[in-house]
Amino acid sequence: MFGPLSRLLPSLPSLRSFPSLPPLPALPARRNRDSRRWWVRRGRAHIEVRGLHRIDAEALVSDLETALRKVAGVDWAAVNAVLGRVVVDLAGGDVPIEALVATIDAVEDRHQMSDERFLERPEHPGDVEPLQRQLIMLGADLAGLSVSVAGKIARSARLPLEIAALVPLVEHTPRLRSQVESLLGWTSAEMSLALVNALAQGLAQGPIGLIIDAAHRMALVGEVQARRRVWKEREAELCSGRQRCAPIHLPPRSASLPRGPVERYGDHAGLVGLAAGGTAFAATGDLRQTAAFLAASAPKAARLTRECFAAELTRVLGERGVLVVDGDALRRLDRIDTVVIDARVLHTAQFVAGPLVALDGATETEGRLRQRVGVLLEPEAPRVLRRSRVWALGPLAAVAPGVPAAAQTAARRVRRPGSVVLGLTWHGTLQAILAAEPGVSPLAGALLSAARAAGELLIAGNGAGVVRRLSPGRMISSGTRLPAEIRELQAEGRVVALVSDGPGAALAAADCGIGILAADRTPPWGAHVLCGPGLAEACFLLDSIATAATVSRRGVQLAAYGSVTGALLALGGPRASATERAVLGVNGAAGVGLVSGIWSARALARRPAPVVSDTAGLLTGTP
Repeated sequence: MFGPLSRLLPSLPSLRSFPSLPPLPALPARRNRDSRRWWVRRGRAHIEVRGLHRIDAEALVSDLETALRKVAGVDWAAVNAVLGRVVVDLAGGDVPIEALVATIDAVEDRHQMSDERFLERPEHPGDVEPLQRQLIMLGADLAGLSVSVAGKIARSARLPLEIAALVPLVEHTPRLRSQVESLLGWTSAEMSLALVNALAQGLAQGPIGLIIDAAHRMALVGEVQARRRVWKEREAELCSGRQRCAPIHLPPRSASLPRGPVERYGDHAGLVGLAAGGTAFAATGDLRQTAAFLAASAPKAARLTRECFAAELTRVLGERGVLVVDGDALRRLDRIDTVVIDARVLHTAQFVAGPLVALDGATETEGRLRQRVGVLLEPEAPRVLRRSRVWALGPLAAVAPGVPAAAQTAARRVRRPGSVVLGLTWHGTLQAILAAEPGVSPLAGALLSAARAAGELLIAGNGAGVVRRLSPGRMISSGTRLPAEIRELQAEGRVVALVSDGPGAALAAADCGIGILAADRTPPWGAHVLCGPGLAEACFLLDSIATAATVSRRGVQLAAYGSVTGALLALGGPRASATERAVLGVNGAAGVGLVSGIWSARALARRPAPVVSDTAGLLTGTP
């Protein structure tokens, strides 16, 4: 029996994918909460409100903002329906949170919202409840570890490990875990599985599994703390104005999110475990041997490797000032195969001289004419008429009334979407026609390179120059059409990352929406990650996509090695302790995967910064 298993081991590193299985029937969902959450700091409060996601919530929103402004000490109030909160500025005084909550309660009562439950949306980065929950689960693991060690020292009776091993099997097998989440909701399922696991492992006196679980929980505590720290640092910047943010209403994903390597392996590991256990029972009739094979099939290493990578990546991003609004998006990076870049983020707010056509009779060469344009062009206001002695630069109608036919033809040649057509005159005589175009970010080249390394690159919006220079193969619409374009890509079976500065609906539709902040624009709420200003952090995040896929594949390989090792150990000794030996292999692989995931995220942080290049001609094609 050892021969076939030993011959299997060398082939495990070549595992890459597993075919998908049909989904299990969905259980009734219980996803919402009754308790209200809030965050208060630096004279500003973010308080959760019921019903803001509704299409007909306009009356509720107006009534709520008006009622809060009447509270003594409140300067202004603005609803952010994407986050499900109302932002209340308390610059006028120290207002008790109870007074604000009472006012919100009264408004909800007037609009028949008081009986609704709060949606279980992505957790607000400022909330303390996620940190409390992780600390409770960490405490449960440590308490279970204490019980386990004390029981071993006292040699007291213990819970059969065959029973205790069932909980990790459910917790780390994606299909089984999703059923529990559908029944209880994500938050309750996480708490329930963690607490039951800690109790069972403690009573079964299995300390190694609890040590691994505690280390995993510490990584998640660090993730939550990183999100809270960045929120505290950037909240004043993100919520500085009285900006009402409307709810985002999107059609559901027409195709379910493709299962990644961790999910596919988890599905099939469970089936293999059942088959091996059934075979063992048929051959020996021993339930302990059957339970050992089931325990050995737990894909714990696969899940923990990805979880710890995502948790540590959040910490790394936090060190760069990046706010991870929805941590689940980082757990989808291993499935990204398409990157959409909104062409607007490649541009700067300043204009540069683009294509130029020297007219017949021009007194100077094209090179000299470009020098004249460089002196006269106002980068932030290209439509302003500028004069310098006998030269003038400005809109055609201003510098050359009655534009001649040759100049009109030249204007059509240089005109591009987003550009401003200008005329250059000498002593009032038209010398050249040119297009002033938005400048290109010095990191545009690095962003495009990172996107192409992560998957197929698509450009949304005005990307004629990008098409000419890079030939991405496909362009899609931007603006209000972009959310529908994202959904169409997902219907093709793609997993999409979007880099954009808005609108928020498109970022929310993407599987990983990377929002770029700009000093003069409202934050693109709806993004899963908020970066910038600038593109450096977006480049880093796109670079991490390939690493995430590698990390997940490595986690699958470790889980497979752990399962085979556990099965070998289960066969190699007394049947009474077969499950204990099987679990040893699973936990050993999980420990290696945990360290591997964290190390991979830290290795990303040590990569050099993206290369800043002179990309002025990247989109324009100018010399």
